Amino acid sequence: MQLQGHIVESTDRFTYLGSDIHSPERSTPEILRRIGLASNIFGRLANVWKRRGLSLQTKIRLYNALVISVYGSETWTLLKADERRLEAFHVNCQRWILGIHWLHSVTISSVTSQTGEEGLTIRICRRRLSIFGHVRRLPEATPAHSALRLAVDTRASGKPDIRPEWKRQRGRPCRTWVQQFEDDTGLNANDAWRIAHDRKPWMALRPVAGQAFQ
Repeated sequence: MQLQGHIVESTDRFTYLGSDIHSPERSTPEILRRIGLASNIFGRLANVWKRRGLSLQTKIRLYNALVISVYGSETWTLLKADERRLEAFHVNCQRWILGIHWLHSVTISSVTSQTGEEGLTIRICRRRLSIFGHVRRLPEATPAHSALRLAVDTRASGKPDIRPEWKRQRGRPCRTWVQQFEDDTGLNANDAWRIAHDRKPWMALRPVAGQAFQ
């Protein structure tokens, strides 16, 4: 691909802000790696979660600051299985902090009502909205802006290449980041591109991240 007179080589794996992006396997390897790291940190803080002298509010703040890291997650394209893994880990950690044994029949809603924690997928969705709006408002000459513009145009036309001889490979195409973004907002990519140009209406979408845009 040529961008602003420079040839950009294609790659199926690269590092972005410390995250391992692996195209053939989507974001699953990175998600599993991050869950493993978070689980290790959570286990090392076991004595903190058991301390009765600490309030639940303090424990939750420590949990969010030291264990839960969604940095770079705005680039993830999540499968349903990835979402289940993330939410299962998140809820299990909250159960441990609350001292709920795994044999106890306690609903997820009961757990989250006590901790006040929202789902990880909602947080990630909100970060996707934020990064889309930020990149959209960058100067047009910025490579990130050009790349996102290309992704939006590709989604609208259905073809990443304007050459007439281009043909889509056989099989069902992988779900793209832009498609997931459309699911987040309930908007098509072109409408999202138009709205994101103005920060105020775009920010109004963030409280309903993860739900259909009304």
